[in-house]
Amino acid sequence: MPLYPTAVVPFLLCDAFHIPFEPQQLIRIFQRLDTPAQMLGFAMLAVVIAPVSEEIFFRGLLHGWFKSLMPTRLSIAITSLLFGAVHWHAPAFLPLTLLGVFLALLYESTRSLWPAIALHAIFNLATLLAMSLFPQMVGK
Repeated sequence: MPLYPTAVVPFLLCDAFHIPFEPQQLIRIFQRLDTPAQMLGFAMLAVVIAPVSEEIFFRGLLHGWFKSLMPTRLSIAITSLLFGAVHWHAPAFLPLTLLGVFLALLYESTRSLWPAIALHAIFNLATLLAMSLFPQMVGK
C-alpha cells in the first residue's frame, strides 16, 4: 500500500502541467469488460498469470543473470527500472519501479519467488478492486 501514494505524484504533475492523464492500456481494456466471464478472465490474467510470469522473468531469470555479472544492488536497480518501463505507461513508471524494488528485496531476503509472486498478486488484486470500487479515480 505505500506504493499507491507514489501513483498520485504523476497524476498531480500531469494536472499541474495540463497534460492529459491517460489510463494504462490494460485499464482501458478493463473498463470495457461487459460480462462476468470477461472480468474473471481479466482477473485471472492480472492476479495469477502476470505475477507468476513476471516474477519468474524479472526476479528469477533477469535478476539472477544480472546478479552474476554485477553487485546485487545494481541488479535490483536495473531490473526494477526495466520492470517499471516494460509496462509502457509513464505515470505508472515510478510506482511500478518501486514495486519492482520491493519484490526484488523480498526475493533476495527469502531466496524464493513465491513471496514475490504473492505480493505481486496482492498488489494487482488491490488495484483491480480499487478500479472496480472507485472507477472515477482511474479516468476515462
